[in-house]
Amino acid sequence: MPHSSKSSSSSKPKRTVPYLVRVNGAWAFRRRYPLDVRQYVDTESFFKRLESRDFLAAKREAEDALGDFNNVVDNIRAERGLRRPYRLTDADAARLAARVPAMVLAMDEVDRQRGISREELAAYRSQVNNHLQVAADAALTLDREAVEPLANLLLEQEGLRLSPVAPAYDTLLRHLLESQRQAMALLAQRLQGHTVPTPPLPIVPGGEDDCDVFDRALEHWQKERAPAAKTLDETRLAFKRLRQFSGVSRISQLSPRVLVAFRAHLRDKLQLKSGSVKKTLSLLSAVVAQLVEDSLAEANPFAGIRKPKGNDANRVESLSPEQLSRIFTSPVYAERLRPVRGGGEAAFWLPLMALYTGARLEELGQLRLCDVEVSSGALVLHIREGEDQALSVKNEQSLRTVPVHPVLLACGFDDYVRWCQQKGFTRLFPMLKQDKYGKWTAGFSRWWGRYFDEVVGIDDAALNFHSLRHTFKQVARACGVSDSLIDELQGHAPASVGGSYGRGQPIEVLGAAMRKFTVTGLDVTHVRWTPPTGKEPKRLARARKAITNAAAQSSHA
Repeated sequence: MPHSSKSSSSSKPKRTVPYLVRVNGAWAFRRRYPLDVRQYVDTESFFKRLESRDFLAAKREAEDALGDFNNVVDNIRAERGLRRPYRLTDADAARLAARVPAMVLAMDEVDRQRGISREELAAYRSQVNNHLQVAADAALTLDREAVEPLANLLLEQEGLRLSPVAPAYDTLLRHLLESQRQAMALLAQRLQGHTVPTPPLPIVPGGEDDCDVFDRALEHWQKERAPAAKTLDETRLAFKRLRQFSGVSRISQLSPRVLVAFRAHLRDKLQLKSGSVKKTLSLLSAVVAQLVEDSLAEANPFAGIRKPKGNDANRVESLSPEQLSRIFTSPVYAERLRPVRGGGEAAFWLPLMALYTGARLEELGQLRLCDVEVSSGALVLHIREGEDQALSVKNEQSLRTVPVHPVLLACGFDDYVRWCQQKGFTRLFPMLKQDKYGKWTAGFSRWWGRYFDEVVGIDDAALNFHSLRHTFKQVARACGVSDSLIDELQGHAPASVGGSYGRGQPIEVLGAAMRKFTVTGLDVTHVRWTPPTGKEPKRLARARKAITNAAAQSSHA
């Protein structure tokens, strides 16, 4: 018996992801800017279209979009000298109220240092005694209205955010009743001739010196360590996740039980790999460790939390000939698919070049046309730093010259280079765009992850784009290429001091080594680049993608 429309709709998963909205049949991220930032932006909300039409994939993309939103807000606040409004909690109320006696006694010292006559002192003493009686009566009767003006003045002066209907506001009023009584009592004792020292002024909750607060701790760490932009963004996200999970915003409120549960939350709920969980905890620990080092915190609660080893995230395996065949018979090669997210022609060339050069993805994606030239009669790639290059080399060996493999030439690489030159391009892959960290292949990498899993049909955590580089090394060894030549071609530092001898081989020697490289069992004779006509499909229909994925899964089984 067929299900009714009502029952079938009720079986769908509830889509309750914050800020994730449907726009014209696609998913997008939308979030309103905070009030303090809104006056500096053109629109009321931050909006970003997501790449995937699939809900679960869009849900994962929404986290990246949230990071982009936070970066925009943080950058505006930094440029305008704004600070994220701190929302007072119950635990903070007593600390804020404790400032009242210190402030009253400090102002008294200042007033009397200016000079005061006996008549003025008598009037002053009488006035203080009257205030003491009023404050004592208010405290005994719990007259919260008596201290509301004082509460609002403190909140405004210190730039704190607290709604009058919030429970913490009532807590603040109760603490202020006692603090006001205490301040008047201490001042009255001092005016009677007793020695009453002025206590140190307690730190403003959420203020610049309150490094127990996540945001202030992060600001201190940033000031001391000057982390890279990407590292800073990752650390901000780590604290945001911790705040959302724990419900607290202070380091002193983090217990070992909470942090162990947070570690499990990252792994089980957010489904982060062990390496990502380890990195998140390490970043948080590094921030607090800086506070301990600078005597701004007594202990690091993360120090005793065991971190995952991260082997599953770091393990990368080589691809088999059958898996390579599935890549090079997928729609990019069989149907001339040229996705915008994949960088157009970059989607065709980058996998081929990674396999037949052994280079890293970013090394290939940042290439300019001037990095491709003829040297010693052979077409070569110069992997080097330039004025607009994003390459951050690990060592001097990463800067190198790599001969173009004959298979790439057979696939039409030289024709492609000439076509780019005729079009007036300066970059080898002009559709790749730099991200905010200066990386050319970040967008391609995200596209490839989905394409590799969903279209090629290889969903294995140990297999990714970097597997092509691993495959090059494994195959080169099997073809009799020496490790020293492989290291030189791939830009690896030698494993030993002796391995550095003989580096800088002539192009002829490197070319001969490259010609030995043959992937047994892989046939790419059908792969041939031709100039685009503009009619190439930019994306696969969802139905087509499902068929392709099902066929790949079936052949794999």
